[in-house]
Amino acid sequence: MPAVSSKNNLFAAVLAELAPRFILLDSNGRLVLSAGGVFDLFPASLRSGEIEAAKIFDCLRGTEPGAAPCTCDELFQRGRWLGAVLIAADGEAKASYLDGRCLRDDLGNPLGYLLLFEPPDVGGGDGERQQQKLELLGTLAGGIAHDLNNILTSVLGHVSYLRLASEENPGTRESLAAVEDGARKAAAITNHILDFARGEPLKKRQVNLSLVVASGVNLMRGALPKNVLISVAEEMEDVHVFGDENQLAQIFMNLAVNAADALPRGGRIIVDLEHVVLCNEPKLADGEYAKLVIRDNGTGMSAEVKDRIFEPFFTTKKRRGTGLGLANVFSLVRLHNGKIEVQSAPGSGSVFEVFLPLSPQEERPIERAKPIPPKGGPVGGVGSREGILVVEDEEIVRTVIQKSLEHLGYRVEVAESGREGIEKYAQNPESFQLVILDMMMPQMSGDEVFVRLKKVNPNVKVLIASGYSSDVRARNVLERGGLGLIQKPFAVEELAREVRRCLDLKRDPVKSS
Repeated sequence: MPAVSSKNNLFAAVLAELAPRFILLDSNGRLVLSAGGVFDLFPASLRSGEIEAAKIFDCLRGTEPGAAPCTCDELFQRGRWLGAVLIAADGEAKASYLDGRCLRDDLGNPLGYLLLFEPPDVGGGDGERQQQKLELLGTLAGGIAHDLNNILTSVLGHVSYLRLASEENPGTRESLAAVEDGARKAAAITNHILDFARGEPLKKRQVNLSLVVASGVNLMRGALPKNVLISVAEEMEDVHVFGDENQLAQIFMNLAVNAADALPRGGRIIVDLEHVVLCNEPKLADGEYAKLVIRDNGTGMSAEVKDRIFEPFFTTKKRRGTGLGLANVFSLVRLHNGKIEVQSAPGSGSVFEVFLPLSPQEERPIERAKPIPPKGGPVGGVGSREGILVVEDEEIVRTVIQKSLEHLGYRVEVAESGREGIEKYAQNPESFQLVILDMMMPQMSGDEVFVRLKKVNPNVKVLIASGYSSDVRARNVLERGGLGLIQKPFAVEELAREVRRCLDLKRDPVKSS
């Protein structure tokens, strides 16, 4: 096997964790890396000397009747070859499960070919190895998303601070709005990654789907190119479903973004939501449903593409698509006991219809208008009477919180670790009317710091700042007296409102034990 750099060794080690047996070939079909003794599956003639793709593929036979051969050309054309194979070894055929992929650059040119081999009882199933792979991916994704959230908190905080603190001309205002919009979109992506990493069940409750859709339409109007129009077919009635509000919003946004991608030269997206009664509908029980329709007059799809759009990793957007958007929609609709249908033809646009069961009539809540925030920007501190201690290990986050709060009139001290935060608070508890506490810190986590602060002052006011909205430790702090949680990343206005709310809360004194 050829010598590789330390970076390639690291890549090989990580990939070996995800797939114990793999072969990596370059674009010319020459061996680059392998792992897990994969060549023990092959004839002895392949275990020595220079190994080429042709010799490897000559040994592979698909087990399905009439299966196309797995070759470099086939991988190049299809992008992926997935299925069971028989490997012609020395005098016997060894069964395995093959996930073959063509790796491409941004222009679609092949960089190489990755062949992942697994025992047939694991590949494509729900076996233990598959679960281990998902758990490892979740851990890696969660760590990456947490770091990204801290960076985005700094970006979003500084942008919103500049918007409030500086006198803006129209050009500056437009640029700041673009940066802020980009940071919020990136934050939404990291939150989806965190949802995947946590793997938690949906948090279902009564949701007015019309409000979710209306909010999504307003967001899309601000993000779409000027030559793409999105509108509601008619005034939407209140339609209540029992579901996870965030995931319902994700269903709508993914479908709306998919419709926009089908309009490269501009066009229209029409959204409709109505209450329907279904009987004898395939895959659905008889009853009342919300019917969400998203229609575009874009490029449309061929029958072959339409049949595959809900497959994971299938995409026609070679340079920028992940192939997960519509697969995620399909999964979320199923989790909400609904179904999704699509009609499309080349040049005729596409129509996506989502059916979700309505919540029972007696459980549908009365909608109350949300309070309108006061004009004149965020509310700040009252003179020099209110002091805030910020306990946050990331300097970029600590700095933007301090700068923003000081601009709003608060006295602010910062601590870069839980231990330092406890020491500063213990020296003079009366000088701090609020502690903003990060949950994810090395050496001493936020929930441990909270317990120590309560020992110094049982009436301490604590606001949690976390990138994990459903962090178990954060929930424990809230159950034991924490006043609130602000989700990273956040803008200055959001921070100001939550800080003011916590400071204004009255609470009964707790006697120290």
